Amino acid sequence: MPHIFISYCREDSRFAQVLHTQLQEAGLPTWRDPDLRPGDRWGDEIDEAMQGASALVVIMSPAAKASPYVNYEWAFARGAGVLVIPLLLGLRPEELPPRLAERKALDFSNPLARPWNELFSVLKDASLLRRPGAPRRPPPAPSVIDEAARALDSLIAEERIHAVETLAQIDDPAALEALAQAVRHPVRAVRCQAGFALAGRKDPRSVQAVLEALRNEESGDHYKYRKILAEIGPPAVPELIRALTSAHEVERRYAAVVLGDIRDSAAIPALVETLGADPDAIVRAWTVGALGEFGSLAPVAEILARLEDASKDVRSAAVRALGRMSGPERLNGLLTALKDQDPDVRAAAAEELGKTGDHAAVAALGERLIGDPSERVRKSAVEALGKIPDPAAVPVLLQATQDEDFCVPGWAIRALENIGGPEVARGLLEILRKPDSRVRSAAAQSLRAIGDRAVVPGLLTALRHEDEEIRAAAAEALGMKGNVAAVPALTEALNDPEEEVRRNAVSALGGIGDTSAAAALIQALHDSDEIVRRWAISALERLDTQEARAAVKAFKRRQ
Repeated sequence: MPHIFISYCREDSRFAQVLHTQLQEAGLPTWRDPDLRPGDRWGDEIDEAMQGASALVVIMSPAAKASPYVNYEWAFARGAGVLVIPLLLGLRPEELPPRLAERKALDFSNPLARPWNELFSVLKDASLLRRPGAPRRPPPAPSVIDEAARALDSLIAEERIHAVETLAQIDDPAALEALAQAVRHPVRAVRCQAGFALAGRKDPRSVQAVLEALRNEESGDHYKYRKILAEIGPPAVPELIRALTSAHEVERRYAAVVLGDIRDSAAIPALVETLGADPDAIVRAWTVGALGEFGSLAPVAEILARLEDASKDVRSAAVRALGRMSGPERLNGLLTALKDQDPDVRAAAAEELGKTGDHAAVAALGERLIGDPSERVRKSAVEALGKIPDPAAVPVLLQATQDEDFCVPGWAIRALENIGGPEVARGLLEILRKPDSRVRSAAAQSLRAIGDRAVVPGLLTALRHEDEEIRAAAAEALGMKGNVAAVPALTEALNDPEEEVRRNAVSALGGIGDTSAAAALIQALHDSDEIVRRWAISALERLDTQEARAAVKAFKRRQ
């Protein structure tokens, strides 16, 4: 009589001995290797023993499920046409590897209720079929899908990966089902690759495997996984909601983010529950961000409540979420966050208030700009005021031009330029006259851009200031288009002893574009400074008079 091959792992050797004894007493010869693992007898002898067996009984415990040796044995026997009978030992039927789950499993977990007689009956029938001379029906030729599905349980990693690739390329429901079973494979690489293949078909059964792959991604390139899941769309929502209760923080974080990407309102209750219960601050932060993606459907009260969260990351995320919404609650929430104890939260609130363009935020932003101890907050406040061109902000913006931070004064000048008007022009002129100002050049550029003729007398006075930097800034500011009244003073400035003043004067004359400056510009072609000469050429070429063309041509010929 052919023997029964017993497949087991070291941790289950005691039960394997009990099984061996019971089968022997029932008249069923067995074959097992008590010394197998770590594989010193792994080879042809074992393969031959499995091929000659009438059946293979595999003891499936949690340890056996993770054992590559046990997986090899039952997969080899299955491929050889040998009957495989799984005995469950502390394992549920749904936890079996997909290809093994196709066989009827016998549950031996309870020592007081083990189905020995059923096992003996099945094994005796199998032994009769494998007696020498017993007629055997040749197995049907396996299909490509069947071969690939079997290869999923190969002990060779390359064969498993190739099997998934093969199934992914076959447009057949059976291949899709094989991939769906593979996402529960005991080997993580198979689960993850099968998950990606299913995701490419927009199959929601891929969600858990893709999240697992994302959790184990070491390169930090998580965006591609997020995009893959989001492209599945609403069918993925139930699985993503389930993932919100995963034991792994990373899976919960990205489940929340992707639900925000999909924006299916069915996910809002689950996201709200996660927002109030999850112990991980990043999960809560990403969840409130996801809720913000729902726009008018977002639960405003829940998001506003997160402004009191213990984590500054959650409070910042709530601020960003409010920025994507509308209505009076949004403005009130952002104004509240502008007084948060953490500077990052205050800075985020200032940035979002700037995006709203709401003039009701100007006063509060002005207070932050002048009184906040954080340079980042002041910078965010001045940027926000630049996006809300309100004359009411002019006094604080002028004050901010003296801020000790490197960036704030420049941003204040740009904001003032956006507002414009006589008050701004006068304020910029005063900046231009201050010897200790760090933003004279920026003020000059803004005055030139504003083009307010009312400040020309003051600029002409500054053009004669004893400080050469003030003279240079004044020359630059006088270059507003059409400012013919400034031509005589700028012409005189071409004789200034400081080359920076002469450079700005010749540039300003070119910007004004008045032909009365031609003679002075031609004279500037002989300046000792190369930049003055080069800019004089540009200015003359823009004038495009006969005299100017002739002078430029003669100059280039001499060169």
